[in-house]
Amino acid sequence: MLTRRHLLAAALASAAIPAARASDRTLRVVGAKGLAGEDAIVSPYLVQNLEIGEGLFRVGPLGRIEPCLAIASETSADGLTWRFSLDPSAWFHDGTKVSSEIVASGIGRARQIPASALYRAPIGSIAAEDDSVVVRLAKPFAILPAILAAASSIILAPSSYSAAGQMGIPVGTGPFKIDSLVDNNILELSSAKRQASPASITRVRYLAVTDADTRARMVESRDAEIAYVVSPIAAERLARNSSLSVVRTPAPRLRYVMVNAADARLGDIRVRRALSLALDRAGAARAVLRSPGAAATGLMPPILPEWSSSGAATLDYNVAEAEALLQAAGWEHQADGPRRRGEQRLAFTLSTYAMRPELLPLATVMQAQWRKIGVDVTIETVMPERILQKSRHGSLELGLMTRSYFAVPDPAATLSDDFLSTSSARGWGAVGWVSHELDDALLGYESTSAEALRAAARQTITRILLDELPIIPHSWYEHVFAHTRQVTGVISDPFEASFRISRMQWA
Repeated sequence: MLTRRHLLAAALASAAIPAARASDRTLRVVGAKGLAGEDAIVSPYLVQNLEIGEGLFRVGPLGRIEPCLAIASETSADGLTWRFSLDPSAWFHDGTKVSSEIVASGIGRARQIPASALYRAPIGSIAAEDDSVVVRLAKPFAILPAILAAASSIILAPSSYSAAGQMGIPVGTGPFKIDSLVDNNILELSSAKRQASPASITRVRYLAVTDADTRARMVESRDAEIAYVVSPIAAERLARNSSLSVVRTPAPRLRYVMVNAADARLGDIRVRRALSLALDRAGAARAVLRSPGAAATGLMPPILPEWSSSGAATLDYNVAEAEALLQAAGWEHQADGPRRRGEQRLAFTLSTYAMRPELLPLATVMQAQWRKIGVDVTIETVMPERILQKSRHGSLELGLMTRSYFAVPDPAATLSDDFLSTSSARGWGAVGWVSHELDDALLGYESTSAEALRAAARQTITRILLDELPIIPHSWYEHVFAHTRQVTGVISDPFEASFRISRMQWA
């Protein structure tokens, strides 16, 4: 049911997005996130999704890394020197030519940002040489092209930055350019390239709307042509509307529970396994996600088959075994309240966030399932940045999250950020948990391009994470969005690299 707050948000959104005129049609898109990301820093993901900026490489429709601003690359025999030849026909939207000096400066700038995929790359030097950029490494780093294909490695024009180096309006090389920006939440775009077809999309208005139900109502009421990140329940309703299409696409994203292993109660693997065994993932996938196949059976979803592991622990549902593990760990069942061991109680706070509309209903289901084994959970809804803060400060107990393992188009990069003991980016994965065997496997994977060695490392990485459960996998993700039939050629990019608006057309 729409609340007064929802109706007000929709009214404001409608005011911000007037009806398109036939003579100058604007594609109206609503999504969950605005341009400002963590700590008000410009988020590169929307710049990439809206096809404003590009990097040296990009992710193709099949998830493979493809050349973009770099039309060719060479690697030295020792793997320490990479040369990237630039596209001589590439220009920024402000008329500046893409030069090796600008690209080298852009890579150097990204290296200084802790949230950037390049921050951890072992880069010794970056040099502009004629029409090429030469990157020299301190040690072999075979996943460098994947890092350079990440959104945080997008190359922007110098005019995107103030004299003090602060980001202003991003000026890129992609199919669309920004004409205006309001409060980081409303972007007016126009085509930066000549369109061959009169049906091509030449103007776009993007609005960030945090409430998922409002986004669904907007596409339903024709206040938007496309609404991204629609809840499973809203998707069922929208699918019954003959003038709308609902698109569901499996994605390399996982829903999982973060576990603070520094907490003495959760540091016991028996407790972590009991929490996992008590989760009826299949039931939650049917009832909440409306997708029976979404129940996780391993760490990585089927869209990343090379990351499956035949020798790893399985994610079973077994309440009796969960209770037996807790009993063996000394946690006594109580007639009233959670299990106790001396003065300690098996009671935790589960932190989650509302931006992904299915997380709070899932948290409620988990709460009920854990109560059956004598574990009490209080749910708190906060912003994702708050969960990251609590994780890094060690105050997080449990956290229900989603994580894309293709934000960098090689899952090892994200896994290293989340689980490598020396990673400065840790915060979305392991909390108070370290495995030196895992460190060795991750670093070995990153340093070699030999597929046999990489395959062995993948097996080791997956086995350790499923055996030790520093996070508890729950369900695999589907991109769910809706669009009116006024637009054709609307496809979902499972790898989250682009909305691919440049390929859409008016019906």
